[in-house]
Amino acid sequence: MTGTPLLDPRLLDAVADAWERGWRPADLVHALGRTEPILAGLAAAAIVAGVEALSDRVAVPEEWQRQLGDVAERAGGVPGHAEDVHRLLLRLRMLPPLPQLGDPPSRWAAATPGTSEPPSTGRRDETAPRALHRIRSLLAKAESTDFPEEAEALTAKAQELMAVHAIDAAMLDSGDTSRPGGADVTERRMHLEPPYLQAKMHLVSAVAGANGVRTAWFGSLGIAVLVGLPSDLDAVELLATSLLVQAGRALAAAGRGDRHARSRGYRRAFLLAYAVRVGERLAESRATAVADAVQARRADLAPVLHSREVAVTRAFEELFPRLRTRRTTSVDRTGWLSGRSAADSADLARKRPLPS
Repeated sequence: MTGTPLLDPRLLDAVADAWERGWRPADLVHALGRTEPILAGLAAAAIVAGVEALSDRVAVPEEWQRQLGDVAERAGGVPGHAEDVHRLLLRLRMLPPLPQLGDPPSRWAAATPGTSEPPSTGRRDETAPRALHRIRSLLAKAESTDFPEEAEALTAKAQELMAVHAIDAAMLDSGDTSRPGGADVTERRMHLEPPYLQAKMHLVSAVAGANGVRTAWFGSLGIAVLVGLPSDLDAVELLATSLLVQAGRALAAAGRGDRHARSRGYRRAFLLAYAVRVGERLAESRATAVADAVQARRADLAPVLHSREVAVTRAFEELFPRLRTRRTTSVDRTGWLSGRSAADSADLARKRPLPS
């Protein structure tokens, strides 16, 4: 054991081994923090040291750099007792592998001083941030309002804009012959916390399915893996996070003054029904947006959208060749009806054109 447990070579090696088994900085801190926060803080310190050492030799991807900034906030002031290091070593070695698209750190390109990211076509770089900013603004308003009807209407507008943004991205991709099907499929993870973890994952899957993204769950870890196009993944993360907040607020409102509505069975059923109905309504909004886009552009989008769907499905099945489907057991009827009602409180059909 070294004098500084945080820099113990065995600990840094265990973290590096986790990278090779599909784990990323935020994943490790999330999984460890679910049961032992002190180990999450200790792991965060080791992660920061490990990635900083990597950055001297290889080009660290932007996503890892972003996660490192978040993880570093958990690393300050963590005691490095020998017994904590030993327990963390055991936990790291017992973690299961996580499927991933892309290369692990051992296969990253060597860092080259003075290089920069290759230039893009330009149009997407200008369009995507503007669209995502408008979507964020709509969702922030939806989260802040105390009126369910207004929240539903704002969420619907965000979904419609997400669909149109995906269509624009698809049209751009269709002109890119350098990639199969014009689709650069990748995967991303969302971290969810109990209680009612299964119901929350259903909500994430409902949002993903309405936006051309496939999902797989690691329920014991609280991790949902999302597979899709980068622009679609951005949109799904935004909307799913917003709807989780809105669902929680709707559930809290339903429980005021009603003892049964505060029971675990009621709450689970409420959230499951909320997820199912939200998925139905988001799919309707997307279908409307696609139909309107076809009419406005006087172009057949079916081949382009089908190409993206095929690319996403191929990548998903490559990652999860033996995925098991989990069925939901019986639920509280009153909670189910209340959840559908909460998600069905507004008309999501678009009544006016999206702002330009």
